[in-house]
Amino acid sequence: MYSSHDSLTDTHHALSQDSKEKKYMTQSGKRESLHTLENFITTHMERWRTPGLAIAIIKEGEVLYTQGFGKRNLDQQLDVTPETRFAIGSCTKAFTTSAMALLVDEGKLDWDRPVKEYLPYFKLHDSYASEHVTPRDLVTHRTGLPRHELLWYTSALSREELVKRLQYLPPNKSFRQGWQYQNLMYVAAGHLVEVVAGQSWESFVQQRLFAPLGMTDSVFDAESARATGNYASPYRQVGEDLEEMQWYSNWQTLGPAGSIHTNIIDMSKWVLFHLQQGVYDRQRLISQKQMQEMHTPQVLKPEEHKYQELFYDSYALGWSVNTYRGETLVRHGGNIDGFSSLTAFMPEKQLGLVVLTNHNSGPVQSLVAYYALDCLLELDTVDWHTRFEQEYRLSATEKEQRRTAHKAAHIAETHLSHGLEAYTGVFEHPGYGCISITQEDTRLRLHYNELDFELQHYHYDSFELRSTNYDPNVNLICSFVTDARGEISSCLLPLEESLPAFSFVRRQAEQAPTR
Repeated sequence: MYSSHDSLTDTHHALSQDSKEKKYMTQSGKRESLHTLENFITTHMERWRTPGLAIAIIKEGEVLYTQGFGKRNLDQQLDVTPETRFAIGSCTKAFTTSAMALLVDEGKLDWDRPVKEYLPYFKLHDSYASEHVTPRDLVTHRTGLPRHELLWYTSALSREELVKRLQYLPPNKSFRQGWQYQNLMYVAAGHLVEVVAGQSWESFVQQRLFAPLGMTDSVFDAESARATGNYASPYRQVGEDLEEMQWYSNWQTLGPAGSIHTNIIDMSKWVLFHLQQGVYDRQRLISQKQMQEMHTPQVLKPEEHKYQELFYDSYALGWSVNTYRGETLVRHGGNIDGFSSLTAFMPEKQLGLVVLTNHNSGPVQSLVAYYALDCLLELDTVDWHTRFEQEYRLSATEKEQRRTAHKAAHIAETHLSHGLEAYTGVFEHPGYGCISITQEDTRLRLHYNELDFELQHYHYDSFELRSTNYDPNVNLICSFVTDARGEISSCLLPLEESLPAFSFVRRQAEQAPTR
């Protein structure tokens, strides 16, 4: 366990578990309060099987605390330090909206003008939405599109190519009907920044945000993150074991939606910048008007209000906004293969924190954040561990119910209508592109982008997809369809759970291959 501040205990009068004793605390009491926080972190890292974690706490214009816990690499037993780089996933999104705000300040971009005025080729499945989607719509998750995650996940498409595919993706809601999380539109927003600024999203963020904020350890891909040596390896839990994951590779496409790798030292500067309403080191980078615009709720989120401490859940521009125990909380979580993170701040209280972990899933970043906020607000702490444990049990039960239903839908003693070779070939969807199905001995395999699945016979002409590099809890079925001549002509894949299965049509041999 490492700290970047030798005299941390002099600053932590707020981190006490018993608010009644705060005003009587001695220097030893301050040390005890910090010790209590650190014990909480290590205890809950063990409970939730989290290899490594880094935390920063910011208060009233100062970085009070930066600390690393656990291991950044289990095999080599390497410790996490405040300098350790983690992937921050969707915490990247606020960098994209800040880049847009810079362009709005310069008069080059308007939040509320149609995207087509900047990107003439921007087109959605819904013709009305195509003409009226604005930059604000792109970054508030209200275009009507569900996630369509597999289009970008491991994709080698350029951002422009991906934007041009959007027209072939059906929505599941009407335009501006409501909020639903959507990474593709942030890729489109980053591409919009590129076109308007005349440079790549990465170079714009580097020059206009990283450089003036002194974020010298922040980069845009795993290869760059690993260049210094002090980086966290990604992990996931498989049964009772922790397994190192394969690094996500296609950061170029994902970029504006979730590609940044950084550490808590740099992220502390980022939080200070937002708490100071666009000013850092006495230099204003973004106008106060645009900072307020980014932090102002734009659309209500549909989540059920399960806990009295959390209320009024909404989404702003790259940030979620709600109240936590009566105080406005601006925050965003992040998750990308093997990493989970949380960035949060309370503007009125001038409090902020960042929690970075190298675990694929789990609530530790939220547990730690809520506990620290309870202490800093001098409130009795809430037992979030028990609550999250109940949620995860419920989630596990629901997964088991889905598995049971999946097994029950299986029709026994059915057979394929053709030999295996008849199911091989290239099948194409105008939005998702091509899948390739090959035969290896007595097995079929399906290849899509960098994903590889084994096809296991389910019933009739349907196969289950099994993979080591895709979520094993997702029950994907590939169903083949025959034409009037009885030949395999297409296959159906349910790639978006809120929509009917997509039809991938067999490509004729003479057609040129496409991605």
